[in-house]
Amino acid sequence: MKKKWAERVFSLFLMALAVSAYWQTLILPESKSGLITGSAFFPRWLALLLFICSAIPFARTIIQTTEESETMVFPPPRILLKLFTFMALIGGILLIIPYTGWLGAQLVLVFTVELVFEKRKWTHSLVIAVAAMTVIYGVFELGLGIRLPRGVFE
Repeated sequence: MKKKWAERVFSLFLMALAVSAYWQTLILPESKSGLITGSAFFPRWLALLLFICSAIPFARTIIQTTEESETMVFPPPRILLKLFTFMALIGGILLIIPYTGWLGAQLVLVFTVELVFEKRKWTHSLVIAVAAMTVIYGVFELGLGIRLPRGVFE
């Protein structure tokens, strides 16, 4: 019974956070081009996604029977180690962005994830990382006109 209520409270907290984040985007300026893009586009969709992703577990705790919701499944230590390693990798990437810029940091992140977590060959990992970097550059720099951080290459 405690797990179900804890999950409900946490889901409600995340939904409130999503509503607050969406509310904050209402003060951001709209796009001058009249398109739906602009400085509020990404944060609004992210807030909506957070709300939906937190509403699903909340609804699941209401719909499921007590017996189903009380079975606690805790991931094995190997999965927890992967999760903590990934979080440490994200932290390291955040630290190198001021030096390498966003695209360089993304290249390192995607290459490392493909190599370490997906266990691909280094050539295949490099191709995927360069492709991801090219897509992000195309979407933000060329498509939306948003300048990504350049790091020491400013």
